[in-house]
Amino acid sequence: MNPVCNLITDEERKIISNLKSNSKLNFDKAIAHEFLERKGKHLELIEDDVDLNAMLIKKPEYSFLIKVKGDSMINCGIDNSDTLLVDCSIEPKHGDIVVASINGKILVKKLNFSYRETMLLSENENYMPIKVRSGDKFEIWGVAIMVIKDRTL
Repeated sequence: MNPVCNLITDEERKIISNLKSNSKLNFDKAIAHEFLERKGKHLELIEDDVDLNAMLIKKPEYSFLIKVKGDSMINCGIDNSDTLLVDCSIEPKHGDIVVASINGKILVKKLNFSYRETMLLSENENYMPIKVRSGDKFEIWGVAIMVIKDRTL
C-alpha cells in the first residue's frame, strides 16, 4: 500500500465517514418518470435513494478529494476547478493519472514509466514533460479514479 495513505489523519477519516453518512440523494420521482416517458425510452429510473459515497468510493479510508488548479490536463478531460477523487491504496501504473509531489510541488499528471526513467506528462501541448531525476524528492500520493466536473457559472 502507498505510504502516503498513512498521511491521512484520523480527523480526515472522520470527515470522510461523516460525508458517507450524509450523502443520500432523493430525487422527485414524478419529474423523472415524466421525463423518461417523453425522452428516455432506453433509460431506467433508479427508484431508491442513492448513496453516492457507497456507489463511488470503495475505500473511503484511503481516498481524498483534490481541486484542480490550471489547464495542464485539459486534453484528457480534467479542467481547471474540477475535483478529483484520489485513491492512495491503488498501486500506480504506467498511464495512470496521479497526484504526485516532486521537490515540494504537488502536481496532477499522467505517469509514464519507460525503460530507464519516470516522467510526469501533461495532457496539454503547452507544458513540457517532467523527468524525475535520482536526486528529486518524488512521491506519488494516489491515483485519480474519478473527475467531478465543475459546471457552475
